Amino acid sequence: MKDIYIAQKLFEKRKMRGITQEQLAEALSITPQSVSKWERGEGYPDITMLPAIADFFNTSVDEMLGTDAIRKNKDLQVYQEQYAALIFSPEKRLDLTEQYYKKYPGNCEIHSNLVYLLCECGIDKTKEEKKRIENLCNRILSESSNEVDKEKALVTLCMIAEEDDVWTYLNSCPTSYSLQREELLETRLLRKNMMSDYSWVHAENNLRLLVYMLTKEVPRDPAKAYTEYSRRRCIIRFLGIPKAWLGFFALLTLKCSAALFALNRYEEGKALFSDAIARYEKWFAIEDGTPIMIGNDLFFTDLMTKKNDFFCYHKCAPEKKFSVKNDVFLGNEEGLRLILTRPAGWEWLDPFREDEIFKTTVQWLESK
Repeated sequence: MKDIYIAQKLFEKRKMRGITQEQLAEALSITPQSVSKWERGEGYPDITMLPAIADFFNTSVDEMLGTDAIRKNKDLQVYQEQYAALIFSPEKRLDLTEQYYKKYPGNCEIHSNLVYLLCECGIDKTKEEKKRIENLCNRILSESSNEVDKEKALVTLCMIAEEDDVWTYLNSCPTSYSLQREELLETRLLRKNMMSDYSWVHAENNLRLLVYMLTKEVPRDPAKAYTEYSRRRCIIRFLGIPKAWLGFFALLTLKCSAALFALNRYEEGKALFSDAIARYEKWFAIEDGTPIMIGNDLFFTDLMTKKNDFFCYHKCAPEKKFSVKNDVFLGNEEGLRLILTRPAGWEWLDPFREDEIFKTTVQWLESK
């Protein structure tokens, strides 16, 4: 390792000094070829020359040999091993990390571990300790290049912040982070035992996750698409197909039908197409603005929306409106007509377009 370190140091020091290999060789009374060989790591100076080289660059022999760096790396390896061995003793991990933080305050791994352990051990109770954690987190956010460490720091800030400051941190969560703003808020409310607000946010987040899962893009392969759309229909069936989901369930059924036509499973596709239209008729029969349930007795019990409204709300607190950022609870006759008559996007329906059922359906929609 020493020849590697001295090769790096020689090159770095010479460049910082702004001299050539020939000038360094002349100062040390050696050949330029020797300097070139050392810098390539193909050898290193005789030990008797090291004091002269160190003196020329105004540094120490230890620095030229990289002794300090080797010692530091070995010490950090000892820390990592001891830290791993104390997995069931967070207090001892904290003591160990505090010791190493004093030795290596610039080490990102130790820095991040310290923030985690201060919170894990419940030391964020006092104002002084909260301030310390806040300073550590802000330092990670400003100095670290590790996105995982930065995300953890931001999560920690959201957890310990006072009520007046929490939204400052929640609103600064990048969309690329795996923990989104609403999920952080849910965790914060749970840890603070604010169970009434927690239950509301928990239900909202679960609905958002479900909608996200049900509306993700699917493969363009009809067989794979049919399988995925069928799974999504099963999930809504498990909910009991509440009224709020009628239009979206009809849309999934229509997509399954189109995939079956693309797979040359004509009769199955025809049956599903008829089923989809029947469900659309039930959805269209509900007047716009009508309050409708989103869940059943087990899931989303308290959540409601209104027919073709962009917002959802809690039955016991109608003023607590929120959006799921999707149009799963929207849809009208004109939207279905555009789906069935648009020239592109629904080519899988092409084998069925001349069928009398399809034509009758389009005529019915055009008469609305």
